Amino acid sequence: MGMPPFVGVEKRCLFRLVLNLIAAVLVVSALGSHVDADCLPPIQMPEAFPNLTFVEPIFLTAPADGSDRIFVVEKLGTIQVFPNDPTVTESTTFFSIDEGLSTSGGEQGLLGLACDPDYANNGYFYINYTASSSTCTDTSLRCTKVVRHR
Repeated sequence: MGMPPFVGVEKRCLFRLVLNLIAAVLVVSALGSHVDADCLPPIQMPEAFPNLTFVEPIFLTAPADGSDRIFVVEKLGTIQVFPNDPTVTESTTFFSIDEGLSTSGGEQGLLGLACDPDYANNGYFYINYTASSSTCTDTSLRCTKVVRHR
């Protein structure tokens, strides 16, 4: 299972964030649909890894193995890995699926990654992808596959 979504954020900051979000929801609810966008504070979304770029990234996770690494799944069939450090400048390819992957169409390609609960010891991870029709039971259709790798 991956790391929590706010890796490296102190608990007190998360608590404040949650309280601010609850307060914002209450304010919006009290005002109804008559909220003037100019009255709300701007939302700041700083880039987590400003020195890296990815090709059609769809998912980010971190294994619970103590390595403090981040994995980014790219729709076209690769999984990039890099240290969980905002100053990192390079990622490396952790995994690539070349054969049997269908990327034509909107919701197709390499779609997900999950690390085995015992990943730290066994190294197993699972990928979810859209397979080309030639690798499916019914070759007239595309199918989704979940496959275990090490």
